[in-house]
Amino acid sequence: MKTLLNPFIAVLLLSSTLLSAQSVERRNFFESAAKAKAFLKVIDGFDASSRLRNSDKTPDSTYVYERTDADVLAHVGKLTYESDQSGRIKTVRQFEIIDGQWLETLRADLTYQPATNTVITAIRALDEETMELADFARDTERTRDDGQLLYHELALFFGFDYLPFDVTVVSYNNKDLADTILSSNFDLEIFDLLPTTRQTNLYNAANKVLTATIESYNHETLEFNPSELIEYVSYDSNGSPEKITNSYWNTVTESWLPFINYDFLYTYDNEQRVTKQTTYTTYLGEDTEIDIEEFEYHNTWGEITVRTSSTISNGILTPLARETYDFDNEGNLVLETQISLEQNPEVIVGKQQHFFGGLTSSVGQEKKLVFDIRHANPSRPGDLVYITVETTKLVNLTAYDIQGRKAGGKTFQFAENFRLPALPPGIYILVLQADGFKPESRKILIK
Repeated sequence: MKTLLNPFIAVLLLSSTLLSAQSVERRNFFESAAKAKAFLKVIDGFDASSRLRNSDKTPDSTYVYERTDADVLAHVGKLTYESDQSGRIKTVRQFEIIDGQWLETLRADLTYQPATNTVITAIRALDEETMELADFARDTERTRDDGQLLYHELALFFGFDYLPFDVTVVSYNNKDLADTILSSNFDLEIFDLLPTTRQTNLYNAANKVLTATIESYNHETLEFNPSELIEYVSYDSNGSPEKITNSYWNTVTESWLPFINYDFLYTYDNEQRVTKQTTYTTYLGEDTEIDIEEFEYHNTWGEITVRTSSTISNGILTPLARETYDFDNEGNLVLETQISLEQNPEVIVGKQQHFFGGLTSSVGQEKKLVFDIRHANPSRPGDLVYITVETTKLVNLTAYDIQGRKAGGKTFQFAENFRLPALPPGIYILVLQADGFKPESRKILIK
């Protein structure tokens, strides 16, 4: 039996929705979109080679370190991953340190619809007023049978409904090559989804992009106008572009005005992997800039282990950054390290550690419990001790005196801030234990 909605109540609900819609702030809208995109990028970073989001290369947890204003490399965040029975990511949780404690700030739950090749990601974010997770964004991605993108939409939640922030629709030619990419964005002034750009690709006989024409949508004339033309002038024998030119549409002369030229020079190893890419960027009426990227590869797994970036401007070579990648015995990426060569090559500015299958050590086959403990040594009762445990399992922390008598303990996960108990002066041993792992211990002097 149908339930009829009272017309008066319906008008109130509609008015409330419209008022809520008009009260959305443009700045918050775009800031939320940026936050949602950044989180989605983190999730996609571990399944770039598979639209099925295969968990074989997805860590159980990721720990993030950044150099702070105090010039120390500090633990600032962590991510945990859960997979379904098919080995696909089903949940990603992000934690950050807020007011001295770990709080879950973002959570993504992924659902899969095999019949339509659709993945829907529901994101919840920490509400600073209630300190609970609340609806935040929804990301919908639909692909073809071969995994190529057909439709993508990022929608933001603002207390009454999901507003589509941006939408991308891709169409393909008879050779299964993307010929048209239509992008739309949500307009906060008229509260509607409007086209923004349309990219049309033309291909050469080798199925490489010959030109990419980008048109911008005019909301007044309701039509697309030429905006940018990207021409792939040539490719090398390995299929890498050797030269690209950018032109922009001149509305006065109604013609393309060349503006930027990109020339590429590649160096390959015996396995035809790029070991050096040099990019020459020439702006109209300005000097040429030269950007250099050099790659070194892991001997066993063929993965990049070192990536160095430099730039040459006005004839001066400036090293920019170095990124190193470490792998375990199964080929999993376990450590990413970022160094800024502009400042001090010896100083690490950022680091990410990834842990797979509950293993916290990439050295040998033994399951080791790895932890970092920071405290003043010697310490006093009441001093704050910060412990980071690099495993997803529950960990028991027990303190023993020098005679082996238990002096206290607690159970926690990931990280913990705790104050030293009122113990007599002496040497104590902190022991960490987790199911299936070899116990680890550290000494601490209390005076």
